[in-house]
Amino acid sequence: MDKTALAIQMYDSAAASFAAKFMDLKLYRNSIAAFSELLSGDAKVLDLACGPGNVAKFLAEAHPDIAITGLDLAPAMIELARANVPQAEFQVRDIRDLDFAPGSFDAVVAAFALPYLDHAEALKFIADIGRIVKENGLLYLSCMEGPSSRVETMSFAPDSRVWVNYYTEEFLREAFKKNGLAILQPLRQDYPEQDGSITVDMIFILRKVA
Repeated sequence: MDKTALAIQMYDSAAASFAAKFMDLKLYRNSIAAFSELLSGDAKVLDLACGPGNVAKFLAEAHPDIAITGLDLAPAMIELARANVPQAEFQVRDIRDLDFAPGSFDAVVAAFALPYLDHAEALKFIADIGRIVKENGLLYLSCMEGPSSRVETMSFAPDSRVWVNYYTEEFLREAFKKNGLAILQPLRQDYPEQDGSITVDMIFILRKVA
């Protein structure tokens, strides 16, 4: 089974546990709120690797008239998202194949999508986002900081073994610049792991400028 299939299998089987841990956004509520404040009330938003709809739910409650489309490859996550945010549209779909027309969305959310894309896939992913978001549109993107990739056990799925990709700020800044995405707010925050170690999360709010 390849790395993507393993990740799908894990998230499909652990969807309820993931939602129980992350549905309220906890550590990420402030950055999502900062992004939300920049959205127009009728924005068309694409939520990539949407999970159980935790970000979509926050945005929909803040902006009742926005139109949200969420994509995820785990069917159980999509089922939860549809229940949590019934006014949004959710599809079981691969975020590595974003064939939307240029300028289709006012904003794109990619909250911890990159950890499940290798670096070549990430470059294409960021280029795709730069193409499908409108000029002056917004992007929320988060991932974990680090120089390497490795197999990990997820805290919400203790029996899991999933390949996780880390990124450096330099790598991302170069990709953003190449695709006309200007950083409005770069954020870093600590995420406490179960073993007592700290993982640094990088969060970027960006605008499409060219």
